Amino acid sequence: MRRLTVIIVQVVILITAYMCMFWQARAAENLLVNPSFENGLEGWRITSWNTEPGSSVFRHEKGGGRTGVSCVTVENFRENDARLVQTVRVVPGKKYRLAVWTKTQDVGETAKGACVSVAGYLETSPDVKGTNTEWTLCEMYLVIEKGIETVDVTLCLGGYSSVNTGKAFFDDASFTEIDEIPAGAVVTTVKKSETEEKNAETPQAGNPVRQATVLRLSLVGLALTAVAYYHIRRETTN
Repeated sequence: MRRLTVIIVQVVILITAYMCMFWQARAAENLLVNPSFENGLEGWRITSWNTEPGSSVFRHEKGGGRTGVSCVTVENFRENDARLVQTVRVVPGKKYRLAVWTKTQDVGETAKGACVSVAGYLETSPDVKGTNTEWTLCEMYLVIEKGIETVDVTLCLGGYSSVNTGKAFFDDASFTEIDEIPAGAVVTTVKKSETEEKNAETPQAGNPVRQATVLRLSLVGLALTAVAYYHIRRETTN
């Protein structure tokens, strides 16, 4: 009986440790696909306000990245609001941090420079302008309200009603779930408009990286449960 008690205690400890690992991994996980652009522009789409040919060029740069090998550049030859966009699944009531590392070349000083934002919202992270040869972190925070299941996060050169020229480099983007938002940070509250409330859109597919992580951790949990069951049955039959 004493041995059975010891086994049960050990199993409870293992399952508790597994659950802690699961939630820590979920909180720290980067929800973006291809955040460092090592696979070109996979997972991202491009958009710009001025769609005339030659207005903006998006390039996958081999070499020159902050980490790894690659980065991506956005170059506006005419005044423009040009963006790399990725749709990410979110959970209502949760908070998130959106960030990217950027540097700039000849970006105009009087309009919005290189930054991050959420499509459809005016707020952006603090931006980087001029010629800045050092990688600089741009970040902002999101609060997700009821009814929101996905957001379009953007890496921008220019902004709404603030078009700009020049060149921006982007690398090591991240979108992570967090517990607390730092004081003084830029915060966007993402909520449904009246039109969206009346005409709910069909949810989009979840992030495959996150789904794979959840699957692996779930399999670990099932394996621990099976081991526990085996030892308990063995003890009770002896």
